[in-house]
Amino acid sequence: MVELLAYLRANGFKTFIVSGGAVEFMRVWAERAYGILPSRWSAPPGARNTGSTRRASRRCCGARFAGIVHHTDAAREYAYARPSKIGQLDKALVEAKAKGWTVIDMKQDWNKVFAFEP
Repeated sequence: MVELLAYLRANGFKTFIVSGGAVEFMRVWAERAYGILPSRWSAPPGARNTGSTRRASRRCCGARFAGIVHHTDAAREYAYARPSKIGQLDKALVEAKAKGWTVIDMKQDWNKVFAFEP
């Protein structure tokens, strides 16, 4: 994901994070890991929000890419979708299909998940 974000930024895209976790969760790692400023994070309704987030769905000029990382690799990371104790992606998968967003399947689409993997 780090490489994808760097590629998108190098090609003129603005990058955002929309997460199912609250802003407090993202604050610990998101800026350092992904280089995405807190003003470009968005948390779900009902999550405790510090007011520093914005809606990433706001229209921007130029090329746009909307992608959802579907965590499907239980061996290397996590796997969850509809029935899961970790999180549920059911509504997002339905919306992705309806709106033509790209669903990135972690198990099928990534050769490696972590940089230290061979």
